[in-house]
Amino acid sequence: MSEEYRKILGLGHPRTGTGYTANLLRRWGLDVGHELLFKDGIVAWQLAVDTKDNLPCMHKCRDVYFDSFNWETIIYNLRNPKDSILSIIYTETTTLSFRNRIANIELEKNRVSMAIQSILHWDKLILDKNPSVIYRIEHDADKLYDFLKDRYKISWTKNALEAVKEIRNKRKHPDISEIQNELESVSDDLKSKINSFCLKYEYPNVF
Repeated sequence: MSEEYRKILGLGHPRTGTGYTANLLRRWGLDVGHELLFKDGIVAWQLAVDTKDNLPCMHKCRDVYFDSFNWETIIYNLRNPKDSILSIIYTETTTLSFRNRIANIELEKNRVSMAIQSILHWDKLILDKNPSVIYRIEHDADKLYDFLKDRYKISWTKNALEAVKEIRNKRKHPDISEIQNELESVSDDLKSKINSFCLKYEYPNVF
């Protein structure tokens, strides 16, 4: 780990709110980039990974890795798996091979199974990095604010409130009915594991 410090590292699985988190932090007054390193830090799902291979979607900051800095605060953002699984399947295809390689997931026809395995693996990667605060993007903006306000000079603004109100997936994709067969054919073991994940983070069960 470098001796140089940055205030913020935000981590999460792709399509679970890393972009939203970076936007919210900026509206609170922190100079944090999404997959870009700004003065106060960065929010990037890629930095949960320890490898120094070329990280996808990080072409504008190729030399930034988890151990590039001492991070004062590590934020772990979460999103309801019932929503994120769909988004991962339909809008995160370009990172599938990278995520599958990192998580040792075999490419298979069941996209739901691969998405679940990826979510669970990133959860382990991030928890192993001892996040300072864990927050659910749908429910815990106040919790995140309360945690950060004692560390940094941040303030609620009209823009920040608007960001919370506008929380939604802006990428269009089919609804859950399109993957019903894949949902039903997920193994009992994976169903149990993602439901345990939901229980741990107080989300409704996927199955």
